[in-house]
Amino acid sequence: MFGVHRKIKAWEQVGLISADQAVSITAFERDRQKGRFAGGLMGLSLFAILVGVLMVIGANWNDIPDAAKLVVHAVLNIGAAVAVWRFHARGMDVWREGAVLVLAGLTLTFMALVGQIYHLNGGAGGLLALWLIVISPFMVIYGRTMLTAIPWVLAFLGCIPVIMDQYLHDLPDIWMLFYSLAVAVWLPLAMCADGFTRMFRAFRPIWAFVVMRAGFILLTFTGMMATMLWYVDRAKELGTIARDSGMEYGTAYLVAVAVPLIALAGMAVHYALYNSRVEDRAFYRATLGYCGLCVVSVLLPFLIPSPDSSFMAGLTFIAFWIGAGWYGHLTGAMRLVTLSVTLIGIRIYVIFLEAFAGLMTTGFGLIIAGVAMLGMIWGLRRANRYVRSLSNTQSHSSGGQS
Repeated sequence: MFGVHRKIKAWEQVGLISADQAVSITAFERDRQKGRFAGGLMGLSLFAILVGVLMVIGANWNDIPDAAKLVVHAVLNIGAAVAVWRFHARGMDVWREGAVLVLAGLTLTFMALVGQIYHLNGGAGGLLALWLIVISPFMVIYGRTMLTAIPWVLAFLGCIPVIMDQYLHDLPDIWMLFYSLAVAVWLPLAMCADGFTRMFRAFRPIWAFVVMRAGFILLTFTGMMATMLWYVDRAKELGTIARDSGMEYGTAYLVAVAVPLIALAGMAVHYALYNSRVEDRAFYRATLGYCGLCVVSVLLPFLIPSPDSSFMAGLTFIAFWIGAGWYGHLTGAMRLVTLSVTLIGIRIYVIFLEAFAGLMTTGFGLIIAGVAMLGMIWGLRRANRYVRSLSNTQSHSSGGQS
């Protein structure tokens, strides 16, 4: 609230809003943030209770009959489901969210208990997949706030590696690479697209925001980590994978580059279908361009399977975060701008440590890099002004013709 209050005061001082509007905005923000502290404490309390119950049960697990375990656990599940329904009917949102989380956790432990008692064949991947299928509709229907949206997204993303490890570990290495790249690239793009859909945003706006934000974070992380592939001799590694998979190198190469190429083709189709229908075209194009940057960052190391190169690793890392910072500048995401500047500065220092490792030469290198960065920033600002002047000229000319 302190940061918001400071911004409101600054807006009022420069005349963007009146005093009455400042009071109204402050009151709105204060009401909107009510219950966060209580909700967080309630979540911690419920988590502590759940862990305590599990520890007590675990200490006496062998002495409890199997039938009693199932009956007591079923009663707990039913009680949690009834609590969700009651809290929802009474409009007790925070308690409903907490009860939904408790029911989700109890459902997972109940499934694990049934598998243990009846010695069902299956691993953790199958259990988690079934659990997600069962609890996801329930959480989406009764979940409203970040108290349920964030845990579900974290659980979903955490379950994926376990499920893949169980069902895909017998595949040849080349197809393991394909599915790993597909999850790293396609899944974040799908989450971003899902979070932007009007139906999802109208039905569950907070859930849509969390899913979209998680997709952007994952895609950014994927694009950044892909720059580290330049430290590896991709041709050698891909040749080894192709040989172990009984596949020719050319075919393995096509499999590796297929994932980012398909992603770029899908983004092109999305642009062709939705560019004319979005409300904010500038934001849409900037966002799509940033997603394309992340995908290209994954594509380049496989498209150019040259020997390892620390220079290319540093160059692509800096280029990637310059693009990310530019996207943050265009869309007003100042945290992304700050993160970009910080990481670029750290990476420049690492580059000169890798190249020279001496204090004197590193100092001169940093001075040169700083001057080069200032020149780059100056050029970007000039280019931005030029583009804005062109757009303003076109808008004035179109207005005069109309």
